[in-house]
Amino acid sequence: MLEGITFAARDSYGVMGATPAENRLSGGAARSPAIRSNLAAVLGTAIRTSRREEAGAAGAAMIAAVCLGVYPDMDACVAEWVTPLLGAAQAPDGGLAAIYDEAFPIYVESRRALQSTWHALAKR
Repeated sequence: MLEGITFAARDSYGVMGATPAENRLSGGAARSPAIRSNLAAVLGTAIRTSRREEAGAAGAAMIAAVCLGVYPDMDACVAEWVTPLLGAAQAPDGGLAAIYDEAFPIYVESRRALQSTWHALAKR
């Protein structure tokens, strides 16, 4: 299950363009060493966790603060609201990353092969 979720994240980044050089996690998943390690290896990027509670609500408040002119832009807001609460970067395990790099094309092939199944299930 964990590998499926992290492969889906990699697949989604591939559709959107480049994977960010660093990914940030918050909430319950961020507390799991296994999730952090797996995601770092699958994405091939550093992972940093945030100590901020209620990150979603904080993000909404940050958007409001920028819109109201409390901060000149989102970068300034992030510098105060996000950056000080970030933990150290966790680099990907090179050996694990190599295994996942080999397995990722199999995931993509499986996802494509199952598209008709997912469409059929959605109609139920």
